[in-house]
Amino acid sequence: MVRYKSSGMDQILCDGSQEERIRILKQLARDPDSKAEQLMPLQERFRMLLRDTDTAILAQCCWTIGMIGYRLLAVVAEVIPELQSLLTHTDSLVRARAIWALGRIGRADSSLVESCLTQIMDAAVDPDREVRMTMIWACENLARSRPDWFADSLPVFIRLLEDPDVTRVRRESPEFFRVLGKLRPDLAANALTALQKLQHDPDTVVRIHAAGAERTILDSLAADHSQ
Repeated sequence: MVRYKSSGMDQILCDGSQEERIRILKQLARDPDSKAEQLMPLQERFRMLLRDTDTAILAQCCWTIGMIGYRLLAVVAEVIPELQSLLTHTDSLVRARAIWALGRIGRADSSLVESCLTQIMDAAVDPDREVRMTMIWACENLARSRPDWFADSLPVFIRLLEDPDVTRVRRESPEFFRVLGKLRPDLAANALTALQKLQHDPDTVVRIHAAGAERTILDSLAADHSQ
């Protein structure tokens, strides 16, 4: 178990080398037994690190916040504005990691990231495929508790089903409709035609994911009609 205050970690995060600070952030992210009260002092350090000019530090800090935040929301809730500011960072890995962290936090408590939703959605047209894929993944997490948030943005996700990137974006995009289909099949049904078309995609994984999403939507619709 990490004992943050008594371990010298605080000093390293303040003025350690890049390698040392990244090592500590990775250690914090990996520890499953830390308690909120032990890590609360990290709030100020996270704020400091999220304003760093080193993109490697920024990316790792976002990853650590996402790992901690899913379990211990109190530790990271106050740094959400700093995460949000990184959604438009010039470095694509930083943008992707910030979206990933907000998706993790939002899965635990969607209300904490509601103000970030528009900017997260903007990443659907990001020039970097990893950012677009991470945006889809984050929205899957948010849709698990707030599927209604996406009622007016379904065309965005339908367009992503035809994204030129196969291995990251087009493989992941049907998964959004699979998640949505479990909770709001009436909304997800808008993508059925596109999902059926995608089952002729040259990529095997894309076809499998599209078929799985269609099946989930149809099964959920049938269950709703039988009630």
